[in-house]
Amino acid sequence: MDIIQFIRLIRKNLLLLIIVPIILAGLVYYGTQFQTKYYVSTATIYTGLGTGLTLESQANSRVDYTGSKMEFDNIINLFKARKTQEDVTLSLFIQGLSLKTWNPQYISRESYNELQELVPQYIRDMVVVPETANNSYQHSQIPLILNDTIGLKNKQLFKKNKTYIVKSDESLFSISSKLGVSASELMNRNMLTSTNLNPGATLVYSEEEMLVFKNEELVFDTIPLYIPNPNYYLKADIDSISFAQTLNKFKKYYADNDTNWLYGLLNYDHKYYSMNAIDEIKARRVQGSDLVEISYKTSDPGICKQTLNFSIEAFKKTYRKLKENQSDNVVAYFEARVAETSINLQAAENRLLKFNQDNNIINYYEQTNHISQQKQILENRYYEELMIFTGADSVMKKLDKELANQKGIAKLNTDMLGYRNQISDLTYKIAVNELNDSPDPKTIKAIEALKIEQNNLRNKINQNIDSVFGLQFSTQGVNTNIMLSQWLNNLILYEETKAKIAALSERRTEFQRTYEQFATLGAKLSRIEREINIYEQQYLSVLNSLNLAKLKQQNLELKSNIKTVDSPYFPLEVESTKRKIFVAAAGIAGLMIVLFVILVLEYFDNTIKTPARVEKLCGLDLLSAYPKLTKKTNGINYDFLTNRLIEQAIQKMQSLLETEGLHKKKPIHILIFSTQMTEGKSIIQDALSRKLQEFGYSTLSANYLISDYSPKYTFTSKEKPITYSLEPNSLNKKNIQEILGIEHNTSNYDFILIEIPSVTQHVFPPNLVKDADFGIMVVRANRSWTKADENSLTSIKQFLKFEPLILLNGGQIESIEALLGELPKKRSKIRRVLKKIVQLQFFEKHTLSK
Repeated sequence: MDIIQFIRLIRKNLLLLIIVPIILAGLVYYGTQFQTKYYVSTATIYTGLGTGLTLESQANSRVDYTGSKMEFDNIINLFKARKTQEDVTLSLFIQGLSLKTWNPQYISRESYNELQELVPQYIRDMVVVPETANNSYQHSQIPLILNDTIGLKNKQLFKKNKTYIVKSDESLFSISSKLGVSASELMNRNMLTSTNLNPGATLVYSEEEMLVFKNEELVFDTIPLYIPNPNYYLKADIDSISFAQTLNKFKKYYADNDTNWLYGLLNYDHKYYSMNAIDEIKARRVQGSDLVEISYKTSDPGICKQTLNFSIEAFKKTYRKLKENQSDNVVAYFEARVAETSINLQAAENRLLKFNQDNNIINYYEQTNHISQQKQILENRYYEELMIFTGADSVMKKLDKELANQKGIAKLNTDMLGYRNQISDLTYKIAVNELNDSPDPKTIKAIEALKIEQNNLRNKINQNIDSVFGLQFSTQGVNTNIMLSQWLNNLILYEETKAKIAALSERRTEFQRTYEQFATLGAKLSRIEREINIYEQQYLSVLNSLNLAKLKQQNLELKSNIKTVDSPYFPLEVESTKRKIFVAAAGIAGLMIVLFVILVLEYFDNTIKTPARVEKLCGLDLLSAYPKLTKKTNGINYDFLTNRLIEQAIQKMQSLLETEGLHKKKPIHILIFSTQMTEGKSIIQDALSRKLQEFGYSTLSANYLISDYSPKYTFTSKEKPITYSLEPNSLNKKNIQEILGIEHNTSNYDFILIEIPSVTQHVFPPNLVKDADFGIMVVRANRSWTKADENSLTSIKQFLKFEPLILLNGGQIESIEALLGELPKKRSKIRRVLKKIVQLQFFEKHTLSK
């Protein structure tokens, strides 16, 4: 199908292509005139996931793409969570029930009335109603403006007290909270001396400025100087405590079972108070930022705004709880571990303390080092004193031999023995005290006193020696004074070192016991200290982990602090509907459907229609075609078309007869047949007969007459056709004259046109077909070619001398152009130009240019 055929197909079905879209568009227009009007409100929240500050770093936090996408997916899905939807639906439902009357900021009049009719009384009774506040207090919350007092005569200003009647079970403080006035101010205004109030008492809590004036009747009247602003709409007074209590009651009632009224309301399809309705809330991330936009569409502007408010609050609560719970378990674990390790560490430290107390240890390592040093010093001093003692002993023995023969030695030895014992005792005491190395002042003074006593004793010994011995020289001629002096000094040194050695020996024994004791204590102390070190490391590690977990917890809490950037607004205008789009879409859809059906029908149409198809289907050559005649000519000259097509048929027939050498034969028998009935054989026969007669040929037409059938066609040829009928014995007749029943001689005719009945429904005389010189099969264009047609054509072709030709009857005008070219028709200049454009024939001309 080319573009011209497509356009012709559209023109053919133009009325259908116009009517169906109009009907569909009209139906959509009518069906959408009562559609619900919707209001849309939006809000924006700031999450701070990507650019917010954190406790871990003062710089902006950085989240990778995957993590950021997951976080925002979590946020968006939380708005769709069932728990969030339940909280929003219940809160919205309770808010509507808590209102004393409709309020456009919360709910419209129609929706409020529907809610009151919908909710049963026992559900309304579950709403916690707060104590009714004083009307004057509610009235005082409205902004005031100056009253219009222009034109008032004799006006004067005075102040009027605002009073409150005390009810039973009310106190000064409850009234103060209710009226929004401090308790001290109430006591001052009413000169109260006690906070106890009597029911029925009148309290003055404020003053109101009033104007007194004379009205038109010259009577004094009063008006307030300030009046409520009429442009301000008093917001619904919903007590937050009562609202929270009601919400908890409804949640418990909702969760009791799945058959109660509230459960059904939330889980079915109510337009406001169902989770299906709340599911229409849309949340999206704003252009890769930290902002999330929430939008909601519904038919009530107040409910639209309040739904978004409750949705944001429910989301914040759930999101904060999830973020906090992420680290709560971790923090609790580390807190338990810190407590456990702290107890273990304290127990180990207590064991160390008790160990030190039991063993008198202040600092083991310093004490051990000090004991080791002191032991080394003691050993060195012991051996030094031992060497001194040995030397002094040896000298003493030698001097004793030298002085053995001197007179008075016995006396000297006797006296010196007492002094030696005293010096030994004093030296022992001094050595012991000095070895103790005590910083006590009393000990230091005692050592000094012992040394003084030791020096005094030495002086006595010297005096005693001088008085006893008078000898000057020994037996060897040595001076006796020198020997006595040496003997005395060694004696004193001997006794001193002897005492010191004794003291040092005892000290060595004590040091050995202490050393042995500290040697065993060291292993125990190391074990305890190692245990303390392990518990300390555990404690510090767990404490550090706890600090990190708490830091992470605080950081998560900081991140979960969602901020509302743009609060939900009250929508004033109805959302623009898509009614026009729907109407246009319905019209376009109707056009497309009709066009599609037309094209499908055209594609699957198996009727013959065109000359090319009839040649292809029948397998015969085309003789010519005959157009379908209509009353509406559309500027087409049908007489010209029919005349020219019949002329073409006769010219082609003559050409074929001449080719076969039959042009000189007389008469020429032309057989006109069809495989089916009502193919228009009579019309074609009449047209051929008339045109042959116009060409000057004598022509005889023989039409088959069916019994009980009267032909509706009126013949136009000069010579009227003859009619014949076939009898049962006609099949045995040998020639045309016998079959047609013609008595006169037919040799004077140039052409004899013979019509036979349809081959499929009737029998035909074989001899009549055999005598035919030329066969024309008439085929109707608006029918299909079937297998029966093929079989019938095959059966008749067996008796024909030559291959028959086809004449297409009732062809469309457009298909005739294949035979005659562009049809002669009146066309406007615009139409001719458009046709050239469609066919891309920009350079085509009707005449040669001069």
